[in-house]
Amino acid sequence: MENGEDAKRLSAKVDALTRDLAINRGRQVLLEQQVLIVESARAGLSRLLSSHRA
Repeated sequence: MENGEDAKRLSAKVDALTRDLAINRGRQVLLEQQVLIVESARAGLSRLLSSHRA
């Protein structure tokens, strides 16, 4: 196998990993947004339940 072929294969792997990293970062942002929504809903429900108990 020639060095040029190895370099091309390595470059393709780096490109694939770069794409995967970008996708994972996007997923992380979405998950963080979902966590904020869930935390907000939980806090709202907690306040609602507390007001009904009082």
